[in-house]
Amino acid sequence: STEQKSIASLTKLMTIITAIENTEDLNKTITYDSNMKNNVAWYASVAGFKVGDKLTFNDLLYAAMLPSGADATVALAISTSGSIDEFVIKMNELAKIDGMTNSNFVNVHGLDEEKHYSTAEDIRKLLEYALKNETFKKVYTTKTYTLSTNKVIKSTSINIISSSNFF
Repeated sequence: STEQKSIASLTKLMTIITAIENTEDLNKTITYDSNMKNNVAWYASVAGFKVGDKLTFNDLLYAAMLPSGADATVALAISTSGSIDEFVIKMNELAKIDGMTNSNFVNVHGLDEEKHYSTAEDIRKLLEYALKNETFKKVYTTKTYTLSTNKVIKSTSINIISSSNFF
């Protein structure tokens, strides 16, 4: 529980709560631009935004959580802080406030990078903290959401469970 490991898409939990705590208007419109697109690795999980798409900040939260969209996390970071680097500073500040002493974030999407890690214990602390926020809780527990672009996105965990032999 205290061993530092790569945390992959669990990073998005920190990205989403940091974004929520650093915006005043969940309904503000964000235009997905080429700068955002150029900061998403070709092999990352995405929600499928196109340059020019107009989305609400709320749309980006759901797109980061449900399909685990790196395009959404990048858009959240840039629209909130002006750059990914500035947003990551806020993520690390929030980690300290929450008592996550064995975590360090260097990106918003969770792709493996040196010095990007956490522990199971710290992720537990993060989730307990984040679930106290009603917006985060609503996004976290949603299974299907329709974006402003009318695209329907679904939770990747539902896709994994429904395609398995669990039932």
